[in-house]
Amino acid sequence: MHPILDAKVGEWIKIKRIGPGGQELEMVLTVSEVSEDEVVLEQLLMVQGREIKGPQVRRPRSKVLAPMQDNIELKGYAKEEVTVGDHTFQCDVMILEDPSGVEMKYYVSNKVPVTGLVRVERDGETVMEIVEWGEEAT
Repeated sequence: MHPILDAKVGEWIKIKRIGPGGQELEMVLTVSEVSEDEVVLEQLLMVQGREIKGPQVRRPRSKVLAPMQDNIELKGYAKEEVTVGDHTFQCDVMILEDPSGVEMKYYVSNKVPVTGLVRVERDGETVMEIVEWGEEAT
């Protein structure tokens, strides 16, 4: 799973992360630069009703989404249709399992701007997903 990030300056995505106990964190990532080798992202975190500017992130355009570790087992791949906002598209799904038996699913699509990662599930519960995106910063 190595999507080529076909990002354009000004594209943005809003991500929702769900932590332990159901605590939610929203983040907006906006593309500020694109070169042949990397994508530069500006981060804006929404925490308890406040907007906090995060550090700039530089990512290679070809990115390993879930680097394999010695204690993680690749269980297989699948394809699944996913809807984000008004967009529905086919995702590649990488299925992993850790030594304790926890299953992780990474939903990936090159059609999603900025990161390619659409959703992450842990034992059937969504822990990260894109909730919207656009072409101009908000």
